[in-house]
Amino acid sequence: EMIESKQELEKGDIVVVDTENDDMVVKSYEKDMPNVKVVNPDATMIIGNWKGTWSGYAVSLAGRVFVKVTDENGLIKRGDLITTSSKEGYAMKCDDCKYWIGTAMQEQNESEDMILVLLN
Repeated sequence: EMIESKQELEKGDIVVVDTENDDMVVKSYEKDMPNVKVVNPDATMIIGNWKGTWSGYAVSLAGRVFVKVTDENGLIKRGDLITTSSKEGYAMKCDDCKYWIGTAMQEQNESEDMILVLLN
């Protein structure tokens, strides 16, 4: 879906509702945040032209998507749940979290990486 942001966003950024602006998102900014989505300019289907314009960023609501990750909570393995990290716009391995983004479908190879995730 197309959603606007006052921030510049890029592929793989984790986003949450902007609490200061109506109908917008911002990069995630703390650990274990609820209601997250992922910026995905490569989406195969995009909805959201209800305003009569295609403005904003393509944000995935479900399915498989590449996500920016950090090793803040250790390297991510296939099958690990992931959640938001303290690094803005990045996810991390979920050990004892309340909210998760989805399940890793690939291994993380570097301290900051982009991996395929199946969104929940």
